[in-house]
Amino acid sequence: MGNECRVEGATAACALPPDAGSCEEQLTRYHYDPSSMTCKTFKYGGCGGNMNNFVEYKDCLQTCKTSAACYLPIEEGPCKASIPRWGFDAAQGKCVSFNFGGCKRNGNNFKSENKCKKKCK
Repeated sequence: MGNECRVEGATAACALPPDAGSCEEQLTRYHYDPSSMTCKTFKYGGCGGNMNNFVEYKDCLQTCKTSAACYLPIEEGPCKASIPRWGFDAAQGKCVSFNFGGCKRNGNNFKSENKCKKKCK
């Protein structure tokens, strides 16, 4: 596995949950957690699994941190403000405007269309 997340489609792979695979080794690996926007350790069995699997912490961050947020859902949040924001709609493959409630945002929340496009090419 290692650095397969660098291939085309890396951002989608980085949104996958950690998968230990089907073998029984206990290798320490890193996976990207889009909700916390950081890389975390997990135990990898040595075979199978998915592409969100990195030997090195720095490779995980370098590959996933900048673009995985683009595959998070666009969330207005539970608060009642109406703040114009932009988010990347993965189904449409483009940045779209939405009204942000003002609290409980995730990484797919940009102040301008330009910032959204720059991060989510």
